Amino acid sequence: MIMEEIRKYIKRGPVSRYRICKDTGLDQAALCRIMQGKSCDVKTADKLLKYFDLKIVYKYS
Repeated sequence: MIMEEIRKYIKRGPVSRYRICKDTGLDQAALCRIMQGKSCDVKTADKLLKYFDLKIVYKYS
């Protein structure tokens, strides 16, 4: 679910994948794997969440 949200921001964002990699220091191959629907490590996800200013909110029922 988290990765789906990150993918949405990458797809619709005004910033290119190249720029995201340059700004975050991530490898282009890692970003490519994410866009292919594959997972990534926690460090990579954390960098992307911070880059897009996304927060994880827990909902208790």
